Amino acid sequence: MSCRRRFSSIGTVSSEPNTSSSEDETEPKTKRRTRMRIKKEPKWSQSDDVVSSEAQCKVPNDPRSWSRDDVRTWLVWAQAHYTVGELDAGKFIMNGKGLCLMDKKGFVYRVPGKGEVLYLDFQERLFQALKAQRKL
Repeated sequence: MSCRRRFSSIGTVSSEPNTSSSEDETEPKTKRRTRMRIKKEPKWSQSDDVVSSEAQCKVPNDPRSWSRDDVRTWLVWAQAHYTVGELDAGKFIMNGKGLCLMDKKGFVYRVPGKGEVLYLDFQERLFQALKAQRKL
C-alpha cells in the first residue's frame, strides 16, 4: 500500500493511506514513508523581516513614543505592505501609547479581515523595542 501526500495551508505535510490501486501493494516495504511535518514560522514572527521593513516605514523604533502622525505613517506603510485595502484613519486617531492599550479585538474591529496582521506587526515592533531597552 502506498501513501498519498496532502499539503495543508498551514505548512504541514501529512501522509494518508491510498487504497485506490491494488498494484501498489507489490511495492517493497522500504519505500514507505513515515508521517512528515514541516512547520514554518509565521512571517510576522521573524524579527529580521520587521527590522528590514522598518527602513521603509519611517517611524521611531519604539511604538510607545509614536505621535499621531507616526501612527498614520505606520498605517499607510502597513496598508501597502500587507495589502490591507482601504483603512479608515479616523478609527486610529491616537498616538503610540493608545495603540499599546489596544488588544487584538480593537485592531480587528477597526480593520476587519486584516486587523490581526496589523496587531501582530505592532506587537513585534513593541517587543523589539522592549528587547532593545533591556540590553541598555
